[in-house]
Amino acid sequence: MAAPTKKIFTVGLNAARIYELDVNGYIDGTETAYDGVAVGGPVVFSWEPPDPESLVHPGNNSVLQRDVLPSQETSSGTLEVSREDFDTLAILNNVNVNTIGETNSILWGSNQAGTEPTVGLVVYAQSKTPSGARVWSTYVYPKCVLVPKPKGMAREQANIKYFVQPQAATAHLTGMAFTISDDGATAGEMVQYESNYRMHFTSWNKTTSSATFTLGTSYPMVSTAGLTVYKDGVKQTTGYTATTGAITFTSNVTEGTNVAAMYELAESASDLE
Repeated sequence: MAAPTKKIFTVGLNAARIYELDVNGYIDGTETAYDGVAVGGPVVFSWEPPDPESLVHPGNNSVLQRDVLPSQETSSGTLEVSREDFDTLAILNNVNVNTIGETNSILWGSNQAGTEPTVGLVVYAQSKTPSGARVWSTYVYPKCVLVPKPKGMAREQANIKYFVQPQAATAHLTGMAFTISDDGATAGEMVQYESNYRMHFTSWNKTTSSATFTLGTSYPMVSTAGLTVYKDGVKQTTGYTATTGAITFTSNVTEGTNVAAMYELAESASDLE
């Protein structure tokens, strides 16, 4: 299936997912497929880059010329979710979930503030083309910091708010570098995708050499046609075969190699976890 039309109408927020990153900035793959961590109950996501700085060249009691420069302010965003998830909150606050007796606890306002990890963030929403076909819009932040705030307690429903601070990235979440020839730039904060089905990212980093990399059972791909595979950030065009549940290389991949995949999800996969 070809990529959808470049004109779409987007509504809602279907899912949000964070990915821990390794020291090289790759998705922190594990022995089995690492599919990131769902941020449960996403309600609203907003991100607004700062306005550019407008400059004027005055003279003769008038404006002789105008110019525009990039803003020196940072961009930021907000993610609101209704579900409280201690595992996600612990990752983002750089603390632990502490089980004491029959309770779980995490620290807020700790001395780990300021050491929050850089993670990847993926959010997507349903869309339609002008002809009415269902497609999807996805925002991917290859590097960002998310800082959650407790929502307090009240009679009215309230959401947990995550402060989102994008970082300048030089590569896609898969590790593939931005290039002038492909992307038109070599650095950026967010990559927006349009796809026929929901997008997903997964990664492995095995401790023994292996040829077969099995997808998580909850995240089957709809088709191998849209699959792209990467080893240490380099896109692979040959040397592997794939089914909707696994990727098999023609020769073993050396242990410690980061293997990542980007693909579209089968319709049976659920956004709820």
